[in-house]
Amino acid sequence: MADSMRSRGFGTGKRTTFSLYRFEKRDKILLAIMAGFLAIVIFCCIMGGSSAQYTPEFLVAMSPYTVVGAVAYGAFLALPTAVNITEEIIWYILRSKI
Repeated sequence: MADSMRSRGFGTGKRTTFSLYRFEKRDKILLAIMAGFLAIVIFCCIMGGSSAQYTPEFLVAMSPYTVVGAVAYGAFLALPTAVNITEEIIWYILRSKI
């Protein structure tokens, strides 16, 4: 039992982590784009672009901040999906060339 535990690293010290993932330039670019969209959304919310009334009817105050904030928020939410779809298309093309 002791040999088994020792071979698995029990009692050898602090745990470490291992990951094959590296934070590359494209990850930094995507992070910057998403941070930009989020900054626009937060700015528009601060400027009053996120106010709405829901009772008794749905009213949204239409202002430039509302429109820009909604578009930036939609882009912020759609960006991960767009990246995944792009990667799937590239992967499909690369597999078809094999």
